[in-house]
Amino acid sequence: MPQGKYELLAVAVTFFIAMYSPLRALDFAMLALIALAVYRFTEARSAGEGVNAERATQKDANLSRLLSVAQRKGDISNHEVQALLGVSDATATRYLEELEQRGKLSQVGKTGSHVHYRPH
Repeated sequence: MPQGKYELLAVAVTFFIAMYSPLRALDFAMLALIALAVYRFTEARSAGEGVNAERATQKDANLSRLLSVAQRKGDISNHEVQALLGVSDATATRYLEELEQRGKLSQVGKTGSHVHYRPH
């Protein structure tokens, strides 16, 4: 039985097409499966909004922890961020760049392993 508005719409559209079109039973069944797949996809996307909120919360916690350690130590490197948070090099770089853009950290050094970040 249809539960959501999209599933109800999908069933109604497939029923309408089946009633007014010379489709064979197999074509109707395939059309119904496609409609149901579209419904499930839209439901999964809307359910995924909670996952994004959880990721944002985790990211904020990681940024806060990173900044706290940098303030306590006086500076922090990309490698230290990777070890501290268990993230990849790319994620550590994004975190450091975000805190730099927010004005919380400033980069010392240009490239390579000599780069570290100091809190303001």
